[in-house]
Amino acid sequence: MWTPAWSQKEEARLVFPIVIKRTWSDKLEKKKKKLEEQKGLFMDGFMEEEPWEYYAVVSNIPLNTDKLHNELQGQQRYWSIQQIFEFHQKRGNAENFIREEKYNFRLKNYPCQKLMANHAYGLIAQIAHNLLRWVAILLQPDKPHYSKKLRNNLILIPGHIIKTSAYTLMKIPKWAYKEVQALREACRFKPETVPAYYSTA
Repeated sequence: MWTPAWSQKEEARLVFPIVIKRTWSDKLEKKKKKLEEQKGLFMDGFMEEEPWEYYAVVSNIPLNTDKLHNELQGQQRYWSIQQIFEFHQKRGNAENFIREEKYNFRLKNYPCQKLMANHAYGLIAQIAHNLLRWVAILLQPDKPHYSKKLRNNLILIPGHIIKTSAYTLMKIPKWAYKEVQALREACRFKPETVPAYYSTA
């Protein structure tokens, strides 16, 4: 439990629970083993500092403990530690979406000088974001990727433009062609005949 310094008076004292989650990190373990082997400190499974990752949450939600039940009276909802973590992890995911929009969709700084033009730019970015989230959920529903990884997997495909006297061709790998076909089937796209006056041939 934590009480702010400005709230030390007994009659108006605020008490906030601090919940800390500790997770063993395999990635951090490998990094520390390599570092301590270089220093000559790693001997017989001993590490100077164990590779735990800590995640702390300070909340004003009352915990479901006997002490709080005795101190607080009235019809109030009490949360378990698991519920508090799940509630705050949703907020962390919202911050991931904010970072995604600022950097991957260039919304940190708007490019236009006019308010209406910037408003249109933001709406186009919103449509692009929604389309990419839809594609991400179609490709991997249990863990959808963000836009940077989707662009790397779907758009940034190595290809060669070959120009001859009669044709202009683009050569792409077979695996990329199969991925596009699988995506078209997942999206249920049907082949359409383009009228001659729309064709650039």
